[in-house]
Amino acid sequence: MNAIPVTTPVQVAIAVRHVRLARNALHAAVLHLDDAGYDCATLNSLYSGASGLIATWAGRPPPPDNIPENIARSAAEWRRAHRRTY
Repeated sequence: MNAIPVTTPVQVAIAVRHVRLARNALHAAVLHLDDAGYDCATLNSLYSGASGLIATWAGRPPPPDNIPENIARSAAEWRRAHRRTY
């Protein structure tokens, strides 16, 4: 009676699509809040997690935790120049 449910490729494709839609909605929310001057660490984390799932499923490894200082400095400068605070 406790049979393992059968998962079809179509069901997997639908699940992946739902995660992609969630990632896009989270990204839009982060950007709109950022434009309004707000920052939500939890929302940023949710977006990051959804993006990480999609990248992993696509075969791309997550970025390293130790990003070189020159890249971090360049990213901060770009954000400052484009008035992005995230």
